[in-house]
Amino acid sequence: MTASLPFLSPNLVLATEAVAAPAHNPAVVAPKPGGGKRFSVTAPSVRSLGVSLLREGLLSPDDLVIALSLQKRHQGRLCDILLSRQMIAENPLYEAQARHWAVRLVDPIAQPADPRLIDKLGAATCLRQGLIPWQKTGQSVAVATAYPEEFSIYYKQLVDIFGPVSMAIAPASQIEKAVLKA
Repeated sequence: MTASLPFLSPNLVLATEAVAAPAHNPAVVAPKPGGGKRFSVTAPSVRSLGVSLLREGLLSPDDLVIALSLQKRHQGRLCDILLSRQMIAENPLYEAQARHWAVRLVDPIAQPADPRLIDKLGAATCLRQGLIPWQKTGQSVAVATAYPEEFSIYYKQLVDIFGPVSMAIAPASQIEKAVLKA
């Protein structure tokens, strides 16, 4: 039995059993009922992001332990803690997050968001939730978030407003500037 992550891709589903997607290989190709292929993936998490940052050499083990401890104590976001403590620069962090979540990294300043999409969600909501409905691509709206671990919280609301949505990642500072500029 699998649970889907529709905001990632229609062909990606969450593997609920560890044997279906081992930690060293999070993607497993399986036949789809009715033909074709389906990819099973383990859901990324904040802790596994920390491990990814360690493996890529972007974060020291000491910094990760400190950041996770602060996150637990203050119930903050790992990326905010890493940035505020200057443990990692913004661009490498968001590039690593995009790889970790297997989504596109967008620059809503260089490629501005559609202001009509922002108006549909509301600028205040965008700023509060760290989201920006970026562009309509085919039948889907790409919504960039600074906090991919929280995207599923807003997914139903986004689908109710826009129809099918897909997740992308953008730095919080760029989301804020783009929303205020639109």
